[in-house]
Amino acid sequence: MFKAQMATEVEEQPMRDANKFIAFFFVLFMVRMVHVCFLAHMGVVALSVLGRVRQVSSRGWHEGMQKKGKSKDEAPNAGA
Repeated sequence: MFKAQMATEVEEQPMRDANKFIAFFFVLFMVRMVHVCFLAHMGVVALSVLGRVRQVSSRGWHEGMQKKGKSKDEAPNAGA
């Protein structure tokens, strides 16, 4: 980061604080990466919650079919 702040041109000597605004770029980049990581984490959480909802609803459907006296693999309207 400090080398990027001191860079001037190709084949030129670095100067202290030649690019003062490059630090702002690095800060924005770090904030953006934190935001992306947070969204990725939320995506994993959302997928796990959706998987759990699917699992619970599937279990309830199978238990309902068993109470009606049908097998697990039989479709609800197989006889109709």
